[in-house]
Amino acid sequence: MQDLQTESARRAVVILLSQALVARDIELMVGDMRPEATVIVAWTMLELTNALSPRVLIDVAFVDDISAAKALSDTTKLAHRDGRRVVLVGHDMGPIPQRKDWVLLPYPFTNHDVEKVLSSGAMT
Repeated sequence: MQDLQTESARRAVVILLSQALVARDIELMVGDMRPEATVIVAWTMLELTNALSPRVLIDVAFVDDISAAKALSDTTKLAHRDGRRVVLVGHDMGPIPQRKDWVLLPYPFTNHDVEKVLSSGAMT
């Protein structure tokens, strides 16, 4: 099995949100801020799993579901050691576990807020 942490692995920004308009807004913001970034938009974990190739690592994952955040945090596809993170998007998600690799992006957010999330772990 290939080591996913190798230099040849491609980096991606994942957007796994239930609200299509919010997902599209973030997709456009990431595209403007990081035109070189691979952006993967999915509506379910199954769709995301099918979209990820073995040579893709997740730099930043924008999610609005804590169970999806936990699932992504537990996968080897998330590049924790590089300071990347799971971004919980929304305003009322209930209690959020305290994790170093998770960040809250509450509604309403701006381009500047998304830029701060992206710049906290430089894209490679």
